[in-house]
Amino acid sequence: MAAPCAGKGNNIAGEDNRELIEWIELLRRRLETLAVLRQNYTDPEVLATSQALDEALNEFYYRSEAEGAQRVQSQVWQVKKAQKSAIG
Repeated sequence: MAAPCAGKGNNIAGEDNRELIEWIELLRRRLETLAVLRQNYTDPEVLATSQALDEALNEFYYRSEAEGAQRVQSQVWQVKKAQKSAIG
């Protein structure tokens, strides 16, 4: 079960991430339902859904970290630009 948008873009507010968030929510609900119905956390379908949810969450956090790093780099660049213009 791969996310429908795995590997696309790094824009947390972008369409790709909205799809990923919807996928995470769908997997979360599915896992909850399966766990209640099967009452067996080692059931192959429960495990597969849990693993898919874990992969989707990892992708989301990876994208979040990548966007944060880009934001920091942009701020550093702006500070350096301001320092250069102040010097002369």
